[in-house]
Amino acid sequence: MYIGLTDDLGDRLARHRGNRVLSTRRRGPWALLGYWTVSSRSAAVRLERWLKSLKNLALVRELLKRYPNLGNPTPIPGKNSYNPAFPKNHS
Repeated sequence: MYIGLTDDLGDRLARHRGNRVLSTRRRGPWALLGYWTVSSRSAAVRLERWLKSLKNLALVRELLKRYPNLGNPTPIPGKNSYNPAFPKNHS
């Protein structure tokens, strides 16, 4: 699974599929599992870091399934902590 950020999802996916990204070259084929949009690059960076810090691909897949419209998460102060503003009934 690849977790990354971009302001042009179509172009980014095309570059991965076309083996034009050195870090992911020859690791495809690539399929988009899901995506979240956020209001700023800084929010995207925080979300990307938080997702990568989980080191649990099954959990990331579950979050994508449960919260397909997550959008605009709110950061919590502290290292590697993030509050994606889950709905109250997320259990």
